[in-house]
Amino acid sequence: SMRTIAQREGRQFRGLREFPRGARVIVLAGVASLALLGALMLWGIPALAELVTPLVPTTWETALGNSIIPELAPVDLRCGSRRLRENVDKIVTRLGAAGPPTPYTFRVTIVESPVFNALAAPGGSIILFRPLVRSTETPEELAGVLAHEMQHVRLRHATKALVRDLSMAAIAGAVLGDVSGIGAFAVQAGRTLTTLHHSRGAEEEADREGMRLIQAAQIDPSGMIRFFETVKAKTANAELPGYLSTHPETDQRLARLKALAAEVPVHSTPLLPDGRWEDVKNLCQ
Repeated sequence: SMRTIAQREGRQFRGLREFPRGARVIVLAGVASLALLGALMLWGIPALAELVTPLVPTTWETALGNSIIPELAPVDLRCGSRRLRENVDKIVTRLGAAGPPTPYTFRVTIVESPVFNALAAPGGSIILFRPLVRSTETPEELAGVLAHEMQHVRLRHATKALVRDLSMAAIAGAVLGDVSGIGAFAVQAGRTLTTLHHSRGAEEEADREGMRLIQAAQIDPSGMIRFFETVKAKTANAELPGYLSTHPETDQRLARLKALAAEVPVHSTPLLPDGRWEDVKNLCQ
């Protein structure tokens, strides 16, 4: 009868409550893992990443980002110029103050490398490689790059990509906020980030929200456009194979950015009114 079934189910739940706390955690983790495995079988890894990423605590993202940085930016290759770092931090602060509230603290590391690129790690860490910094003619151009990368962080694009590489056990740990296994994943995560090709939708989203952030911060939006015009020129000369592998479709990107910039008039104020960017950007040489 229904009463008999209810009594039997009640005894089962009472039995679970009587387990030691550690055993209950193991049981619940097992149930969570089975649920994730079922989702994986039903929807596939990309869809599972879409489902899981919003559940990952920002503390886990930050811990992962902090563990990746030493892999991508060894201490002996980092820019030691205090003046350059301070000017870059001013740009990040201005952008951050203009944007919506975020749980992330943005930290920029500049690395000496032959690579022309910028990377956004989970949790707020951004890496700028020196050739990209040197290619900018104004701080407003660099602001465009930073705004784009900050939006990749805020929109959790890298986190979503890295979740796809995690084992089922690691995914369960990420959702539970367990940072104990992050160190073992850091090397693999770093390699993934260096070759990460965001989807067209993710790049368009970061461009759109990045331009909106530039406009909200009252920064000249033409700087962001000029940077990608520089990229286009270098692309024509086959100078940026690495950058092209992760940031494709420069013509379409330029057209979209110009349209976005025209939508909102900006009464901009200079980012570096008291200094020459040419002097600042080359301080690490």
